[in-house]
Amino acid sequence: MGKLRTTRYNRSWYWDKLRIVDTPGIGAPGGDVDTEIAKSIIDEADLICYIVTSDAIQETEFDFFETIKERNKPLYIILNVKSNLTENIRLKRFLRDPHKWRECNGPQSIQGHFDRIRERLDGKYNMDAVKVIPIHLLAAQIAMQEKESNPENYKSLLEGSNIMEFIRSVKKEVYESGSLKKSLSVIDGTAYQIHLFHQQLQSDIVQLKKSTESLKKKNDSLKEFFQRESSKLTNNIAKLFKSTQDDLNNYAAIFADINYENKNAGKTWKEDSNVGNKISDLNEQITKKLKNFNEEIKERIEEISSDIKFIDKISSTVSVQTDSIYDTRLGAGITGAIITAIAPVIISQLWHPGGWILAACTLIVSGIVGFFTSLFESKEDKKKKAKKKLREQLYENIEKNINTNKKEALNKIHSSISSMNDSLKSLLGTYIDEVEQLIRILEDIQEKCIGKEQNINALISLRILEYVHKEPFAVKKQSQLQEKEIRQMFPVKRDWEKQTLTYHYTTNCSDREKKEAEKATQMNIIFK
Repeated sequence: MGKLRTTRYNRSWYWDKLRIVDTPGIGAPGGDVDTEIAKSIIDEADLICYIVTSDAIQETEFDFFETIKERNKPLYIILNVKSNLTENIRLKRFLRDPHKWRECNGPQSIQGHFDRIRERLDGKYNMDAVKVIPIHLLAAQIAMQEKESNPENYKSLLEGSNIMEFIRSVKKEVYESGSLKKSLSVIDGTAYQIHLFHQQLQSDIVQLKKSTESLKKKNDSLKEFFQRESSKLTNNIAKLFKSTQDDLNNYAAIFADINYENKNAGKTWKEDSNVGNKISDLNEQITKKLKNFNEEIKERIEEISSDIKFIDKISSTVSVQTDSIYDTRLGAGITGAIITAIAPVIISQLWHPGGWILAACTLIVSGIVGFFTSLFESKEDKKKKAKKKLREQLYENIEKNINTNKKEALNKIHSSISSMNDSLKSLLGTYIDEVEQLIRILEDIQEKCIGKEQNINALISLRILEYVHKEPFAVKKQSQLQEKEIRQMFPVKRDWEKQTLTYHYTTNCSDREKKEAEKATQMNIIFK
């Protein structure tokens, strides 16, 4: 494993009973896929070997190890010291003193490189699990080329390359604790993946609970909004009807003064532009009130939709996007059906020709019957009575039709608002119930994950005791124990970030055995 992209996939072979896996380089520009491929083999590895070159030790080369820090694998940093030995004069100088390159001082010395590596790696990996070994790989390569032709040079170059120190160290690491590391590589990797899944579940559950609580509060706020704003809306619309009634009554007095002798007063009233303008003003003001109410509802719903990201589900029920609320709810359901009906109803009943003919006939009959009694009435008194009679008829019809249309309009508004409120309440209630059910399912899965992780960590603790030749007391053999029994009888606590394993059952391990276990596992082990 290193920065150079010498391969694009994991390749493996066996050498001296060891399985070697060559991964793609990491840290190279555009090598994100390579890095993921390299990470895929980490859980199977007993140890990691990473190659860096002495002429290019960059901090970014070590960023990768922060992402696998919790895996806590033994890490061998192979420092490839580069110097050109292809020229005879340089090769002869190297052969005269093959160890000189390891003994020089200064910033470019081996110790200087060690210091830079540890400085760049510190905090990104468990430094107790890191070992840096300098190697002259070109010298080792040339040695292999001269193995048959020049055995003396082969021996000097191989020894001077320091590659044998690396081989011996790796073999010792694997052979001395190989059985433990192999079992840990298998089950520890599984425990870590379960741990990651558990963390993600925990994060999802926390977010879901926050969203649900937020939704419940907004749902309560929406209920209060509907109660408050719908009451305000109906009061305002009732005031608009009352104001229009007052305006029509005022104009009716003027109209009666002018048209008290007009036999076609009904037609004249119907065609009067002042009457039409007042009705149009009422329509426009009610439409504006309803539109404002729709906009406020739309903002509330979009706020909820944005918070919990289920705008599509809401829009399919109450149509919140663009102007669809106005168009599909109060727009067509109230403004279209109610407002357009108000003017025709008021006008038609006031302008109905039959009504005016009836009124005229009544006036004629009453005039004949009262001919003698009215014979001595002055012309001015007759005029006043006619005006009063027409005003009263107009007032009566205006009041009757205003009240009828107001009642119908408010009933439809209440019905539409109630329907919308019920739809939102049903939708939000269903959504909350579904989320809470999902949370319960996730919490059940989380509990099982915790149990599985605890069980695996218990097995790891037993495997470590076996490695240091300690056998805990058990009523049954491990193979006979159920999972729940294992984690109850051999409880441990694993801290992946701090790389600690704390035993909560008696082991009777000595300090020597503790150190032996820590060296083999690269974990901080706390025995009881």
